[in-house]
Amino acid sequence: MFSLFRADRVLAITRKELYEGLRNFRFPLVLGVVAILSILSGLGGAQYVTFLQNQNAFGPIGAASPAIDYGALFGLTESRGLSLADLAILYSPVISILLSADLMSKERDSRTMVKLISKPITRSEILIGKSLALVSVLVAVGVVSPLISFASLQASLGGTVQGEDLSRLGVFTLVYILYLLVWGMIGLFYSNLFKKPITSYLVSILTFLVFSLLWANITSVVANSAATSVAQLESEQYMFRMLSITYIFSEVALFVLNPHYLGVNGGQYTFDWFKTTTFVGSLSSVWIDIVILAGSFVVLWVLNYKMFGRMNITPQG
Repeated sequence: MFSLFRADRVLAITRKELYEGLRNFRFPLVLGVVAILSILSGLGGAQYVTFLQNQNAFGPIGAASPAIDYGALFGLTESRGLSLADLAILYSPVISILLSADLMSKERDSRTMVKLISKPITRSEILIGKSLALVSVLVAVGVVSPLISFASLQASLGGTVQGEDLSRLGVFTLVYILYLLVWGMIGLFYSNLFKKPITSYLVSILTFLVFSLLWANITSVVANSAATSVAQLESEQYMFRMLSITYIFSEVALFVLNPHYLGVNGGQYTFDWFKTTTFVGSLSSVWIDIVILAGSFVVLWVLNYKMFGRMNITPQG
């Protein structure tokens, strides 16, 4: 079972995990892919501005038109190209899974876990050390991606950045890190649950596919079978979709990044290029979603803590 931990032994495990990730090039490859996608998201935003201008989307030249702000460009998932919101919502869970789904199962599969627990080190020190390594890399991803995307967009468009845009980007970065950590804990959960890394990877990816890519279709079928009116259908679709961590985060990302998302009406987002809401107003629309994400991380961490403490580890894994 678990006991008090010593910081030096925890850090030794953390260094071991980070060294292995660097030695097999997994961490550099992940950060490299994130950097490339982030650059593309910034360029996609710049291309979308050109598209709008070519289409004369805001009326005749000289007519009143809304400001093309950085937050709106980051949050436009319907833009012509990859946006920061797209990158965060759909690609980030895969990154977290790739980094977490074999943290424990690889040790059990290679039978090195028995050697670890036979040393003067507690299970809590092993779990916390491995988790710190995972958190370190995911925090790096969560910080690097928005910064590169912002720098790419700024270099393409130029112009003056408003303080509110930076505030939105800063809060988004914090929530984005939290989202990465939640998926990291999901991967760690399956790594604790299964002995084989391939199994934990496959089940983690299946979870991502169901609750991210297929969830809208699943909830539509369920809502259609239960609803008796159009208004009820839209409301129930929204309610069921918000059972997914991915959809919870997508709502936060859109509202925090894009000031033109004004609210949810009957399960539908209200969007208007010619209207904006304040940063505080955007946060007030999604604060409960942020609390749910934070609570999910805590619950999953405690679940992993208890699972690893009660795990029966034998010389066979």
